Amino acid sequence: MASDSEKRRVFIVSPTESELTTRGKRHPNLACHLAGRGWRVEYISSTLSHAEKRLFSDEECRQAAGRVPYSLSFVHAGIYHRNISLHRVLWHRRFVRGCYRRLKRALREGDVLIVRSPPPELVAAAAALKRERGCRIVMDIEDAWPDAMSESSGLVKRAFAAYCDRYLRRSVARFDAYVHVAPSFLPWLHRYAPEAESTFIPLGFDEKRWGAEPPVRTRPENGCLRLVHCGTLTYQFDVMPVLKALTRLRGRFRLTLIGDNGNGDRYEDVMAYVRDNSLESDVTFMGLLPPHELVEELPRHDIAIVPMVSGALPNKVFDAIAVGLPMLSLGSGDSSALVEEYGLGWTAPFDPEAVHSVLEGIGPAEIERKTENVLRHRQNYMHRQLFDRYEHVIENVTGEKNNGRRFLNAGTMSHA
Repeated sequence: MASDSEKRRVFIVSPTESELTTRGKRHPNLACHLAGRGWRVEYISSTLSHAEKRLFSDEECRQAAGRVPYSLSFVHAGIYHRNISLHRVLWHRRFVRGCYRRLKRALREGDVLIVRSPPPELVAAAAALKRERGCRIVMDIEDAWPDAMSESSGLVKRAFAAYCDRYLRRSVARFDAYVHVAPSFLPWLHRYAPEAESTFIPLGFDEKRWGAEPPVRTRPENGCLRLVHCGTLTYQFDVMPVLKALTRLRGRFRLTLIGDNGNGDRYEDVMAYVRDNSLESDVTFMGLLPPHELVEELPRHDIAIVPMVSGALPNKVFDAIAVGLPMLSLGSGDSSALVEEYGLGWTAPFDPEAVHSVLEGIGPAEIERKTENVLRHRQNYMHRQLFDRYEHVIENVTGEKNNGRRFLNAGTMSHA
């Protein structure tokens, strides 16, 4: 068995995703996978809970570092309270400075550094570390800034675009490999690296958490179909068209909102609309749930709502697939494309009339057919399969033998 000094080394930097976070476990689970496959993994995250907008304590960080099979460290960069704000930009700058100092001491030639994009400051820091330390760098594209800032004014978006471009225009093309979680992020990549090829590896779901087999779902009671939305109530995830449609479908549907403890940009708007339109008996707020409770709660519903304004394939898509829930996807982004391509549910524009029309036509038999389609594709999105593909990307940049395995590259736009 190779000693620690002889093991292949991978560094992963993910600003708000760690063993301590309840949502977004792609990189922590990838770290566990790689450690189990003989890689020496060094993982850096922050002390901030992005979902709860609070700081993890020193004791929480110490316990987390003690229960994972890789080296886990945290950078303290303070806190921000609004996702779209100057405070968040400044937070990223502090976090990246702290990471850069640690990595400049730790990295050596031949190591692999995986960084999440965004933020743009981290992309630029990785490019600098490649030049200074001789490491290989992999970009994991999980969002496209500033393209995704649909709720920002034109002036703010233009200013932020110029800020991002300052970091990205000379950095993106220097990476050795790219991974993207949604097809719509490729135009962003090719803006900065026109010849780049990227491997499509969606977020997927952790079968250790959700189960290798789908859970048993309960049936609707009294003919009332149960809708569920998991996530913070923001402009980017706009549930208002669904709420407006429900005002004309009272008694036929119930909507459960999970994942917002009051920090969402539209939390107060949604609460006010429910109250002002007497939807209290049709809409249930459950707030943030511990991971194990979410696993128990989701199978009690019939349809997952995915109201993604910008293009992406968020975690909520794969939560639904994990439990076999068909989806109602709003908008024309990646989520709707996936749903339409594989018959995983229904799609509608962000229009209350259109949402009402779709919901009015849904019955138990159609839900059963869509559920079968979801279950047919479920195994494609298990982490163990996706992480094998990820390891292949890492092996390619290090020159490691890949045992003849072949995977699709970015030229194939299939979602599976």
